Amino acid sequence: MNSLKDSISRIEAWMQKNLSSPEVKLSSPATESELNEFLLTLDQEVPADFINLYKTCNGELGQFGPGFFLGLNFLNLSEVLNHWVVMSRYIDKFEDYVDFSSTPKHAIKTSYMTKGWIPIFTDHAGNYIGIDLEPGEQGNYGQVINFGRDEDDKKVLASSI
Repeated sequence: MNSLKDSISRIEAWMQKNLSSPEVKLSSPATESELNEFLLTLDQEVPADFINLYKTCNGELGQFGPGFFLGLNFLNLSEVLNHWVVMSRYIDKFEDYVDFSSTPKHAIKTSYMTKGWIPIFTDHAGNYIGIDLEPGEQGNYGQVINFGRDEDDKKVLASSI
C-alpha cells in the first residue's frame, strides 16, 4: 500500500503533466510547532492520519482558485482553526433546526455542525469536507464527511483520510 506522501507526490506529478498552467501548489509540511499549536488550540484528539497528512503538506498555496481536491481548497492548519472557530459560533444558533440526514443512516450526527467536525477542504462559501471526531452511533471516528451551510445531507465519503 502506498504511503500518503507517495499518493500526494503522484497527484502533484499528474497536475504538472496534465494541467497547462497548474494553479494548485501544495505547501511544505507543517512544522512541529504548527502542529503543536493546532492541537493545543483544537483541544481534541485527532487521528494519526490527519497528523500525517499535515506532516506531508500543510495545505495548498494561494486560495480561491480551483482547489486541490474536487475543486475545493486544501486548508493549512491555521486556516483549519480559523474556519473551525467561525463554524463553532453557529452551532447553538441552529440546534433546533433538525432537517438534516446522514448517508448511511446514523453514521453522522444529524446536526447543523458539531465541534467535532474538522474542516480540511472548503469552497469558501461555508461548505467543507473534513474529518468527523463525533460520529453518529453507526459511524467511525475520523471518517471523512461533507458538512456546512448547503449540506443538509451529510455523507460519509471515506472511512478515514
